[in-house]
Amino acid sequence: MRTPVQEVLCHLYADVLGVTEVGLDDDFFGLGGHSLLAFRLIGLVRSTLHAEIDLRTLSNAPTVRLLAPRLLRSTRSRPALAAAPRPAVLPLSPAQQRLWFLDQLEGPSAVYNLPFQLSLPGPVDPAVLRRALQDVSTRHESLRTVFLPGPDAGRPRQSVLPESTVPALSVVPDGGLAAALAEASAHVFDLSAEPPFRAWMFPSDEPDTTTVLLLAHHIAVDGWSKAPLARDLTTAYQARSQGFAPRFDVLPVQYADYTLWQRELLGELSDPASLRSEQAGYWRTALDGIPAPSTCPPTTPGRRCSVTPAAGSPWRSTRSCTPGPRSSPAPTRPPPSWCCTRSSPRC
Repeated sequence: MRTPVQEVLCHLYADVLGVTEVGLDDDFFGLGGHSLLAFRLIGLVRSTLHAEIDLRTLSNAPTVRLLAPRLLRSTRSRPALAAAPRPAVLPLSPAQQRLWFLDQLEGPSAVYNLPFQLSLPGPVDPAVLRRALQDVSTRHESLRTVFLPGPDAGRPRQSVLPESTVPALSVVPDGGLAAALAEASAHVFDLSAEPPFRAWMFPSDEPDTTTVLLLAHHIAVDGWSKAPLARDLTTAYQARSQGFAPRFDVLPVQYADYTLWQRELLGELSDPASLRSEQAGYWRTALDGIPAPSTCPPTTPGRRCSVTPAAGSPWRSTRSCTPGPRSSPAPTRPPPSWCCTRSSPRC
């Protein structure tokens, strides 16, 4: 006999995992759950049962029978996520802020590119595909958002480009599909000057098929974006091929609305009653007394590396190294894989 809470949790498990039924003792991770699905489940539990769980609780209690008694009723009201008036300066979300900071610190690179490959039937008309790409970027503001220095001490801001913005589309001639896809995926976005979304079309190795590579920076999309992007582009292309605009449902919110909602939810750090202050206090306590940070071992004895601000930017840095003597012996063991590499912010 299931309790009402267990019944709801079973339905939520099944919905997130894409299965028809979940029992009280079925393990969430044993049924194919992973961290991204876990966070989706946590969000659904919060919105459906008005209860709070975290990833550690779900990991330690992965079945409905174990999880149900561990749900904590939320004592903090959450604002409703809805479209909101846009301020003159639209801030970045914390997730965008992190990626923007890394882009400034390390310099533009392809490290945070997310390529999505799909196939369209038949030979594709580039002009029609461009219209379809514009339809998709019109529907999703994040695909036509650039990130500019703001007036407040250089803090960045979002700038949503007009709906008339057409994502770049490159048409690649015959030859070497795999190599061409790899080269396209290495494109480096300038986040302050170009939309973080573009496309390439290639003749496919399969007959009567065209391969399309959609490339976006992680500041605009994540792993969940592949399915809706492919669905929306396919819908738009089919409609444009027949001479009419696609009929999309109107999205109730855009990512910029989520950004404003999240800032309202977290509150200000200066407010001791805010969620942001509460979380910061938790981490100050949790990290109190940890050992002092250690320096990275040099890759070569005598080789010293330093990171200094680059000219013209308060954030961007350059990395300089002083090589050790050529006769230095090889280290007895290699340094940690994360240490003293350009792709790591730790050094």
